[in-house]
Amino acid sequence: MEEYIKIDYENVPAQSKNIRNGAIEVNNKLLESYRKIAEMHVCWYGKRYNELVSKFNELAPQFNKFLEVIVSQIPYMFDAIANDFSGIDIQQNVATARKEGYKSIQEIQIFNDVGMRYLQSEVDPYQTEIVSDFRSAKELMDSMQKNVEQIILQCDGADEFRSQFRNLVSSFKQVLDNVESQFVELMNKDREQIEKAEKLNTTK
Repeated sequence: MEEYIKIDYENVPAQSKNIRNGAIEVNNKLLESYRKIAEMHVCWYGKRYNELVSKFNELAPQFNKFLEVIVSQIPYMFDAIANDFSGIDIQQNVATARKEGYKSIQEIQIFNDVGMRYLQSEVDPYQTEIVSDFRSAKELMDSMQKNVEQIILQCDGADEFRSQFRNLVSSFKQVLDNVESQFVELMNKDREQIEKAEKLNTTK
C-alpha cells in the first residue's frame, strides 16, 4: 500500500517560528525562576531552603534536556521537513532550518549557613513571582502544543510524534506542579516555625 503524505510546507515555517519563540520564552521563565531562588537566599536560609535548592539542582539536567528538545530540535525538525517537501515540489527551500541554542540552567549554590533566617515580607514576593513564572511556562507549553497540533503534516510517524509531544508537555507541567507544591510546603514550614518562635517570645 502506497504511503499517504500531506504537508502544508508553505505555512510550516511560520508555525515553526511560533513554536521556537514559545520555547525560548519557556527557557526564560525557567531561568528567571532559578535566578529568584538563588536571590532569595538573602532573606531565607537554613535546612529547608537548602532542601529546596537541592530539588531545583536535581531538576536542572532534566530541564536542560527538555529545553534542547523544544528550543533546538523540534523547530529545526519542522523546518527541515518543510524544506524536504518544498525541494521536491518547487525545487527551493521555504525555511531557514537552524538549531537554536538554548540557555542552559545552572545549579544554584548551596551555602553552609548556621541557623536559619526567614523574612516573610521579603520572601513572599519571591514566592508570588516564582509561582507566576511556573504558571506562565505551563501556559506557554499549552500554546506550543496547540501550534504543533495545527501543523498540517500527515506521514509515517506524524501521529506518534504528536502523541509523544503531548506526553512531553504533560510531564513538564507535572514536574512544575510537584516542585511548586514542595516549594510552598517548605516555605510554610519555616513560616510556621518563625511564627511559633515569635509567639513564645511575646509570652515570656
